[in-house]
Amino acid sequence: MTKTLMEAPRLESTPCAHCTATGLRAGVDCPRCHGNGSFLTKRGQAARAYMRTLLEKPAKEVAVGDVAWFPVGGVKVAAAVLRVELDVGPTLRVRLHGKRRKTGEDIAFTVATHGAVDLAFTPLELEAIRAKVEAYQATLTMKGLTSKRPRMLKRAA
Repeated sequence: MTKTLMEAPRLESTPCAHCTATGLRAGVDCPRCHGNGSFLTKRGQAARAYMRTLLEKPAKEVAVGDVAWFPVGGVKVAAAVLRVELDVGPTLRVRLHGKRRKTGEDIAFTVATHGAVDLAFTPLELEAIRAKVEAYQATLTMKGLTSKRPRMLKRAA
């Protein structure tokens, strides 16, 4: 059985002029692009923000049955949310409870009420999200705003 690597969405970016797209400046990571060698354009930033809305959920809105990533030790474990406790403690937090698949032990973690919870998806769902993000990016103008006209009509005119 072979494993196939999933592709991340192709977000629009531009090369960093400070490090000439190498990611290094004077032998260390470039301070402008943080070693990436490129920046996301406004369209790429807007598409990434849209992608986050698809992959994350506000902690207040998490419901029983959602599959979320639970931090356990130094790793994250995908598990279904079995119980949600709202406003735990004096700082108003949300506590999520689940069960590990392999060991069957109970797991839980706490997040701020205004925080976000990473949702876990199947590979097919992630492919659909990638296609949505790339399609959304294609509808944006250079300033990262939604275009009033389809992109293909602009090229033909």
